Amino acid sequence: MKKEMAFEIIDEVGTIGTSADGYTKQLVLAKWYDKPPIYEIRTFAPDGVPKKRPGMTHDELVKLRDVLNNMEL
Repeated sequence: MKKEMAFEIIDEVGTIGTSADGYTKQLVLAKWYDKPPIYEIRTFAPDGVPKKRPGMTHDELVKLRDVLNNMEL
């Protein structure tokens, strides 16, 4: 039996890219199950369901740099 996915997005730091079909690549602070929050880059479906951790194009890597430079620590 598959375990139910239990996650919470603590912070949507920034969107790195959006596909033509509405999927987004985002840098988020997420908490999975009962583990401490972690930063991750992940693809999200248009309905907000988390999908794969993606690779990035050069343009998306540049956008990620911009998101990180604007992030308040």
